[in-house]
Amino acid sequence: MRIQRDDNGRVTVYADERIDTNAAPRFAAEMEQAVKGARELVLDFSRLTYIASSGLRPVMLAVKTMSRQGSMRIIGVCEGVYDVLETTGFVSICDIERKLKNNCRRGSCCVSTGEKHEPERRGL
Repeated sequence: MRIQRDDNGRVTVYADERIDTNAAPRFAAEMEQAVKGARELVLDFSRLTYIASSGLRPVMLAVKTMSRQGSMRIIGVCEGVYDVLETTGFVSICDIERKLKNNCRRGSCCVSTGEKHEPERRGL
């Protein structure tokens, strides 16, 4: 995972290919640091092909934090990860941009059309 900050408070988190139960604690610790002082948080999931439930908790905490201090969106989401985010309700609380099919690496799980899903705004 890599984190990039700019001078305007935008933080981009580039996720690794898998956030499984072994990687989730490190992901959680780095996400906790990423939201500190962020005005805009972008989670770039363009390499991510798998996320365990233990990886969803830090994303939810980031959604809650950023709803108070700025904005957040998740970009580059492949079909399999989008299905997980949809099933768990993230699509209704966070801006999610699905990955374009022709931008998929090595024919991974991505088969979506690149559509952007705007969430319903609800209290967290």
